[in-house]
Amino acid sequence: MKASKTAMTLENDMVRKIDMILKSNLFPNRNKAIQEAVAEKLKRVEKSRFAQKCAKLDPEFEHL
Repeated sequence: MKASKTAMTLENDMVRKIDMILKSNLFPNRNKAIQEAVAEKLKRVEKSRFAQKCAKLDPEFEHL
């Protein structure tokens, strides 16, 4: 998959927390940790949007 560079500003406390996670060798670097965090959040948002759309469906109509 192609990737694009982007610049972002994070609060110092957030960077410290990421660095603490890096010390546990859960991720190889900040970039990978942030990529996975963003990917996870995007999945949650999409799942939530899908659930909201499903909640609007009429069960009787869908049963037919």
